[in-house]
Amino acid sequence: MRYPLVIFILCFFVNLSYANGKNPAPNASLERFAIINIQKVIRLSSATKAIKPQINKIREQIQGKIKDKEKALKAEKLSLQEQKVILSPEAYRQRRLDFQAKVTALQSDVRSFRKRLDAAGRAAMGQVNQVFRLVAVKIAAERKIQLILPRTSTIYVDPIFDITDEVLRRLNKRLPTVKVVLPSEQATKPAR
Repeated sequence: MRYPLVIFILCFFVNLSYANGKNPAPNASLERFAIINIQKVIRLSSATKAIKPQINKIREQIQGKIKDKEKALKAEKLSLQEQKVILSPEAYRQRRLDFQAKVTALQSDVRSFRKRLDAAGRAAMGQVNQVFRLVAVKIAAERKIQLILPRTSTIYVDPIFDITDEVLRRLNKRLPTVKVVLPSEQATKPAR
């Protein structure tokens, strides 16, 4: 389904130039489009490469805090089990409920952290994608390109139409790195 669409678009631009009464140069209609390997640009950009280590560092810091809380909960659980014989059934039940609430709160904190970390990664990649699009549009304007197709939509393309390396070079120059910022817990909670 994609290939007929690509062929249709290319034919449309060729026919459009003839319909407007212009007699284009032999390659003029073909120079109106370009191909870009989006996955390659995103994968190899220096900003994208800078995101993963930052996310890993944040993850390690938070996991350290979580392990400390888990360790404290294990100690509290052992203490609670030892106190079971000396506490009244009602007092033990209340302390067990308090302990369970702490465990539930920790589980909720872990889920919240994962959501926040995912949101931070998406926001950082969103910045890369935004600048990527701006760079591609700027190149299109400079070269008077009317259509940029993703490389995945083509079977074969002459390398002269591929602007991937130019986009990657300019993207790296314009956005060498992205700072990953962990959003607040309030920012990731759904509105009620």
